Amino acid sequence: MTATTAHNEGRRLRGNGDFVRLTVGESISQLGSSMSVFVLPLVTVALTGSAAQAGVVGGAATLGTVLFILPAGALVDRWHRRRVMLISSAVRAAIWAAIGVAGLLHDLTLTYLIVAAFLSNVAETFFSPAEGASVRKVVTPEQLPTAMAVNEGRQAAASLIGGPLGGLLFGLNIMFPFFFNALSFVASLIGVCTIRYPLGKAEQTEDAKPTSIVASIAAGLRFVWSRPAMRDIFIVSAILNFGITAIDLTIILNLKIRGETAAEIGFISASAGAGVFLGAAVAPRVIKRIPTGKISIFLGWVLLTTYSIMALLRESLYAQIFLVFIALFMVPALNAGLNSYTMLVTPDAFQGRVQNAGGFMVMILMPFAAFLGGTGLEYLGAGRTMLVLVLILAIGPVLLTANKHIRHIPLISELGDQAR
Repeated sequence: MTATTAHNEGRRLRGNGDFVRLTVGESISQLGSSMSVFVLPLVTVALTGSAAQAGVVGGAATLGTVLFILPAGALVDRWHRRRVMLISSAVRAAIWAAIGVAGLLHDLTLTYLIVAAFLSNVAETFFSPAEGASVRKVVTPEQLPTAMAVNEGRQAAASLIGGPLGGLLFGLNIMFPFFFNALSFVASLIGVCTIRYPLGKAEQTEDAKPTSIVASIAAGLRFVWSRPAMRDIFIVSAILNFGITAIDLTIILNLKIRGETAAEIGFISASAGAGVFLGAAVAPRVIKRIPTGKISIFLGWVLLTTYSIMALLRESLYAQIFLVFIALFMVPALNAGLNSYTMLVTPDAFQGRVQNAGGFMVMILMPFAAFLGGTGLEYLGAGRTMLVLVLILAIGPVLLTANKHIRHIPLISELGDQAR
């Protein structure tokens, strides 16, 4: 597809009112979430004085995702999607408002933070597949790659602004970021309420009629496992996400312990957001010209190279700010390509199950990432912890390069006809 055609698709997407309303609401809620994710380990360290405890809170958040992501996907495929999104947003608004109130009343404990992080991520496991399936309904197949790139861009914008803004609000009052997050989910509620498209239950086919939850989960896993390219890239993504998440947390906590302020550390998140944001701007053109499989291999080696240098220069805040931008620039193209590929080859009745089955495979190692990063920093030191994590991260690009199924993932435009 030419650059002019891609530009025209973008213009048509901006004229899609339902997509715009959904995107605006989620952009605000992701900004709030980005702030909370950034300040949560800092609040934990301020409350307990322990990097290991910060790792426990982060681990609790990802554990909530891993435990509930499979049943959530199966349930979303049989429930009313709009209602799922509304309830999920309302629950998360209540959770973070309660944390803010507890903090102002000087009644905040480590247990509260663990429970809040866990429950918020559980609610997200229901919202995310419902939103993904809704996007697929309100945009055309031709618009889908651009829509996925826009979603990557909004997440990047949230990271770009969320880190510095979260650090600023944290400096004023450590509870302000949580109150902002609560209000951001109100914006999500409004966005979902104003969508005109009838976002009801999934269109059931003969082979996807509701059965038991266990059988529905198994059907989603079988769908993913029967498609080698999808299966293998999810497995490798789990390794890459584990390594990156653990290294990121270790770097942030190490800089905090060495005396950097929350506002200064926030510029790492801002730089990451800037890299992803600019990457999202070019992603639609990239994924229309380069097969997703080749993008994944290139990105794997870029991540290994940049994060290895980040580990070596772990004491330098400026090095982290620069390198994380380089590392994440191509991530939107891969995510948009992979998400488009998954959505286009998956029937509507399986959207929730397949999205969350893939998410489960990608996230299955994540509860251990925050724990390993925080605990390793406290008991092994930054240098040894970083060495272990970089060696784990190196497994990813090696497997990507060697895998023939991933190498042969095609251009997204070659899959469009399957979704018409």
